[in-house]
Amino acid sequence: MKRKILIFGIVVIAIMLSGCGSRNPIDAEKFQRIMEMNGYIITDATYQLDSDEVTLLLIAAGDGDYQFEFNELVSASSAQRYFSAFQSFLESGKGSSHVTSSVSGTNFSSYNLTTNGRYYHLLRVENTVIAADADAAYRDYIREMFRRLDEE
Repeated sequence: MKRKILIFGIVVIAIMLSGCGSRNPIDAEKFQRIMEMNGYIITDATYQLDSDEVTLLLIAAGDGDYQFEFNELVSASSAQRYFSAFQSFLESGKGSSHVTSSVSGTNFSSYNLTTNGRYYHLLRVENTVIAADADAAYRDYIREMFRRLDEE
């Protein structure tokens, strides 16, 4: 009997942990809806791109010294390459005083950089990459907006 309870407990824990390490996808409709609910004006800037990999680029601009960028790519592997290139670009411009953090999971990668008075936040989930560029004073607000995007 104790063995059955132990096996059952292990199975329950394994099921609970299997959901960890992944995030729900954030599509263009969700991005646009949440950003508009928070007062942003959305602009489709896809026409500015010269890329076969990025299929959609939405810019969310508000009143503050910050903006969000939603990129939809042709595949998750394209999004991983795009995310890595974007991260490398940010890393190349960081000052001597900086703070970085990154987290990766099954279907996502996240990277944050604070340097030279700016805060950058990148999030890749499956085939999308969302980026924010803000004055460092808005760091907590930017994080809150990413939390809202991840909630629904």
